[in-house]
Amino acid sequence: MEIWVAAIIILLCVLGEGFFSGSEIAIVSIDRALLQHRIRQGSRAARIVWHYLKKPEMLLGTTLVGTNLCSITSTTLSAYIFYSLMGEPGVPVSIILISFVNWIFAEIVPKSVYQQEADLITLRIIYVLRFFSIIFYPLLVISMNISYGVNRLLKGEKTGLRQMSFISREELKIIMNMKGEAYTDIKPDERKMINRLLSFKEKEAREVMVPLIDVALISESATVKEAVEKFVGTKHRRLPVFRGRVYNIVGILNSFDILGEDKNKKVLEYVRPAYYVPPSARAADVLQDLQSSGNSMAIVVDEYGTAEGIVTIEDILEEVVGEIEDEYDAVIPRYVKNPDGSITVKGKMPLVGFNELTGANIPKGDYETVSGFIIERLRRIPFPGEKVTFGDYEFTIQKATKKAILEVNVKRLNQK
Repeated sequence: MEIWVAAIIILLCVLGEGFFSGSEIAIVSIDRALLQHRIRQGSRAARIVWHYLKKPEMLLGTTLVGTNLCSITSTTLSAYIFYSLMGEPGVPVSIILISFVNWIFAEIVPKSVYQQEADLITLRIIYVLRFFSIIFYPLLVISMNISYGVNRLLKGEKTGLRQMSFISREELKIIMNMKGEAYTDIKPDERKMINRLLSFKEKEAREVMVPLIDVALISESATVKEAVEKFVGTKHRRLPVFRGRVYNIVGILNSFDILGEDKNKKVLEYVRPAYYVPPSARAADVLQDLQSSGNSMAIVVDEYGTAEGIVTIEDILEEVVGEIEDEYDAVIPRYVKNPDGSITVKGKMPLVGFNELTGANIPKGDYETVSGFIIERLRRIPFPGEKVTFGDYEFTIQKATKKAILEVNVKRLNQK
């Protein structure tokens, strides 16, 4: 064989080995959510890729056979060329050189490129890969039967590669945000719940708590009679108990603990220990701790021990399943639809719920409510009638005190 012919074959083998090794990493790296979307659009190439993902032994068999054939051929011909030029000393030189070339140009470079552009490349090379899987089919059958036989000897059963299908959090988010006929089987309420569940892991106690200003409290010096009146008036079953200042919560008073007790006694005798969490505590961890400890309420305190609010099991579950009516929910609605298409919301409406309601997508910041967002933008508490614009939305202050924003009218500027 002429040396130049052998050199061309070596070059083709290096390119072929790069193709097979890159194809393998491209197929396993493809975005499965996007792939399913293309299948629903009728892409034949996408269906073939999905077939290989469901039968990984065919994929690995084809790429391994192709890689090994190219590697063996290039190594053999390289040794032939260097032996012809240098004699026996050329053989080890050829092995070192071709190993380096294959490592760089048939492994590292193609795998890196194919992985970065997996979604684009896979659909273009899948027909070529399928062609080689047909060519290599006899070898694939032999290799897979050997693999099955070894597995039977080791495990006592006939098994191939374990077929596993994973979907990442990011891929599921893509599916939830896709629109069209292919995804009409996912109802809007189900879509919202899944999106809440995906974002639940990042939720902190400060985002789900009821601010202390909205919580009914009772002093530790109050009598049982006063506590009963408080329970009846607020319709709560539990009340945080403070000492001196309202921000100094020392425990929880349960209405069942004072049933039938002397009305002149101090509630301090019946106060249960409070469970405290920092504002940065993850809501999922707080939920788990509340369930394991038998508590139903946690007090959110800052680094100085000052209470900022409370978190109940219901508050945390609402982040996943939506609004749940509990004893600390206001009886009045959080928003009202107006005839002109605008809505009126409470200043203390959680920003998460507001974004879901309006689609305004107000970014996260050092605030959890609509009023907090407005105050952050103005750097002060606004007067009634003042307006604030964010994107396509106009916020008009309807009711406000010197300390807080009570009601806000929200109107979309480009609505028809």
